[in-house]
Amino acid sequence: GVEVRPGPRQGQASWFSNQYGIDEHMKLVTSLGAQAIITINYGTGRDRTGAVTTTVSLSQKVNRAAAWVAYLNGRPGDTRPIGVDEEGHDWQTVGYWAQRRADRGHPAPYNVIYWEISNEAYGSWEAGYAPVRKYANDFIVFATTMKTIDPAIKVGAVTWSEPHFRGDADRVDEWAPTLVRLAGDALDF
Repeated sequence: GVEVRPGPRQGQASWFSNQYGIDEHMKLVTSLGAQAIITINYGTGRDRTGAVTTTVSLSQKVNRAAAWVAYLNGRPGDTRPIGVDEEGHDWQTVGYWAQRRADRGHPAPYNVIYWEISNEAYGSWEAGYAPVRKYANDFIVFATTMKTIDPAIKVGAVTWSEPHFRGDADRVDEWAPTLVRLAGDALDF
């Protein structure tokens, strides 16, 4: 009985299951005595009709990431607003999301430290993949915004271990050196 997504969502596969959500995951992490790393969705969002799409504003992606930090690490009484995205969705306040966590049986913050922006954003097999310059510039906005919710978090970027690799959207720029050159000051890992 999780309430991550209580119903089907237009544009999402019919096999999607809501039986294991973030609260169940955090229970598992806690029971193992482990540290969680949360990967933030970079590639998709919801259009004005609620359909899942790769063509959403950066403000929606960043506000959703801030709401995740607020849900996992925020305090219910925190009245700081997260913002309204370009699609018109009001992301409420830090306390709104923290209260939702508390209402689900976990009043104390989970205090997740490690956050990663996307997974393999360089590859065409990932929904919403991007060239490295766009990803690096977006990464700075993500990291800065998420740290306004919780300055103790560490935000990491995706990269490729081969130094001369170019992402599917890049013809000139090498992924790792370009990412570090452009977003290095905002990178924690």
